[in-house]
Amino acid sequence: MAAHGARRQGPAPDRARHRLPRGRDRASAGRRPRSRRRPGLLAGAGAAGHRRSAPTVGLADQRQSAADPQRRPAQATIWLQRHADAPRYGSVELDAGGRILRFLEKGQNGHSLFSCGVYLIERRAIDAIPAGRAVSLEREVFPALAGGGLYGVVGEGTFLDIGTPESLAKADTLLGVELDSLQAQAGQVEYGRAYLEAGLEVQRRSLDSCLQELVQAANAVVRSLRGGGKVMLCGNGGSAADSQHVATELVCRLSRTLQRPALAALALTTDSSILTAYGNDFGFEGVFARQVEGLGRPGDILIAISTSGRSANVVRAVEQARRQGIATIGLLGEGGPLQDGVDHAVVVPDRDTQHVQESLLPLEHLLCDLVEQALYGGPAKGDSSS
Repeated sequence: MAAHGARRQGPAPDRARHRLPRGRDRASAGRRPRSRRRPGLLAGAGAAGHRRSAPTVGLADQRQSAADPQRRPAQATIWLQRHADAPRYGSVELDAGGRILRFLEKGQNGHSLFSCGVYLIERRAIDAIPAGRAVSLEREVFPALAGGGLYGVVGEGTFLDIGTPESLAKADTLLGVELDSLQAQAGQVEYGRAYLEAGLEVQRRSLDSCLQELVQAANAVVRSLRGGGKVMLCGNGGSAADSQHVATELVCRLSRTLQRPALAALALTTDSSILTAYGNDFGFEGVFARQVEGLGRPGDILIAISTSGRSANVVRAVEQARRQGIATIGLLGEGGPLQDGVDHAVVVPDRDTQHVQESLLPLEHLLCDLVEQALYGGPAKGDSSS
């Protein structure tokens, strides 16, 4: 209802002492509800948040009741539900335009609508309530508005008879499950917000600490490609996927508006036959170094991606590259020997694997963008084709 402009929500004055514990915190969960009969309420089922007010409870989408009154001259609007046995509990009579004409007490033959005890009340109706004494919405205010400025909105939902302590306990359990589910979703949203904020904070710190070194790394790639060299990339897991991603941007293109030749780039993570054969025969630590030995030439450049900065097979690939006169770039997280083992270390200032990976992706795109601009003067600013 707040989404539709309701600033405050609360129980009717008659019911304030009989509502469910606010929020159903852990301390109140599991308590047996108290049943208390109070005669004379008009066609009332009781709001879903009340402990006890009349013998029914209706659950439905409150947005239905919040939407329609804005199109009507209503002073108050009551959320209604339909049930064939409504006269047993007290019913509400509507006209064709949705105006409430009258309330019928229990046992009177009438319409199949009953009040769920959820109301939207306009300020002018509240201002008209006499001051200085207790006033019942259900016994005084609403009957006085019937036939005039009182409207009903018919919703759909679950109907529960809570006329006995046992059925009231069942309703309380059902409501508790729904409220607990809403609370769990709210907790997940807050967790997600905190997670994303933490990732953004790592990216903000990366902007300050990585940018200068990344520009130097991009210039090294440009020098290699201009000299006829190629770019090789390696990494494990998500970093293997990043290796293939960067190679794709270089071979194909980053900017969709730039027409250019392919750039020589190769991810050493894609040939399953080489990876499994060498890993099986000699050990997984050498699967990238072996490819650098066979494919690399002086003037080439190796981009090593490792969120930990210590992946053994990536370390060995860098060592092999340096023995062959191949320049090296590290796209890394904090820690590990790779930071000091490469020619250009772009180090995300964090050790959380996910947040390091999240921060490396825009840096990788920027590297490809800078390379395209330097070689072909192409457009930048995120004009990606993939």
